[in-house]
Amino acid sequence: MKDGNPFDISGQVALATGAAGGLGHSIFEALVQAGQASALLDVDRDGLAAAASAFSAVGANIVTRIVDVRRPRLKSPQCSPKQL
Repeated sequence: MKDGNPFDISGQVALATGAAGGLGHSIFEALVQAGQASALLDVDRDGLAAAASAFSAVGANIVTRIVDVRRPRLKSPQCSPKQL
């Protein structure tokens, strides 16, 4: 928290799930506009690739991973906390 601002996330990495479209995409877009380093997560491989391409084109600092947060008990070989 910087200067008493509870919404300041500078120096942190933000995760946006469902970021290939809809609300997750809009949240990710706001993070990018704020200059936040972020991880783009989704189960939609093609949508994720398209979103990553669009965000990279505007200079976003991102990492992408295909994950399904609806199934937390499954181990995802594409994503681990150490990779983010």
